[in-house]
Amino acid sequence: MPITTLQSAVEHHQAGRMGQAEAIYRELLESNPAQPDALNLLGALCSQTDRNDEALQWLQKAVQSKDDFISAHYNYGNALIKADRLEEAEAQLRIVIKLDPSHASAHFNLGSTLSAMQRPEDALPSYREATRIQDDHHQAWHHMGLLLFQLGQYEPAAECWRSALRAEPKRPDYHHNLGHIMQSMGKHESAADSYLAALEIEPKSAPTRCNLASTLRVLGRLEEASKQCWLVIEAEPCYADAYRNMANIQSDLGHASEAVELLARAVAIEQQATDATE
Repeated sequence: MPITTLQSAVEHHQAGRMGQAEAIYRELLESNPAQPDALNLLGALCSQTDRNDEALQWLQKAVQSKDDFISAHYNYGNALIKADRLEEAEAQLRIVIKLDPSHASAHFNLGSTLSAMQRPEDALPSYREATRIQDDHHQAWHHMGLLLFQLGQYEPAAECWRSALRAEPKRPDYHHNLGHIMQSMGKHESAADSYLAALEIEPKSAPTRCNLASTLRVLGRLEEASKQCWLVIEAEPCYADAYRNMANIQSDLGHASEAVELLARAVAIEQQATDATE
């Protein structure tokens, strides 16, 4: 196979010219059906273009075509994840890690696979290894934080999100999650700071603004909390949590009748949502 032909296909592939790349890969495989790189890259391309069943066929051939083919095992593992064949995906990713222990993405994907299989204690070491290899792997820090939070390990989870934010400071969900865990730990000033940071990036986030309102209420900053709730209601008039938060604030202010009306509105919205799904 001419190297220049494969290089041309790869250049098309990397530039997003999938049709041109695919045509060359298929041409190469017509002349040599067992060509490892063409099998692997065509499989990866099919997976990227939402043809995962076809991708699995090419990638299975790729891993069989060449010993210790790290890239093919990795791509095959990812395609198996998409197909929800998680035990098989785990096996492929473990092959990658055995062949290349420093493959951070394989450790991360293995962690995600094990987490999806409800094996959080097994997933954590994979995420930790991904971050040890690549300290700025913000997704691994984020997913490790989620698992630690689920396991009730709040302070280690918070440190994971701080690490994620050092690597990727413009992610509003990371700020939100850090705020949520600070709120869960009773560190309301820190929680408010994190929610405000998230809202600077994504000001339309109703969940973040509602959580900020709840935090401000606990801090006794009722006027600020009320303002946050009204901002949500103005943008999303059917957002029940905003009315529920406002009811709590009005109750704190001694406005019982207003609180009852707001709570009734929240309940009515929730009932409408329930009826719509039945």
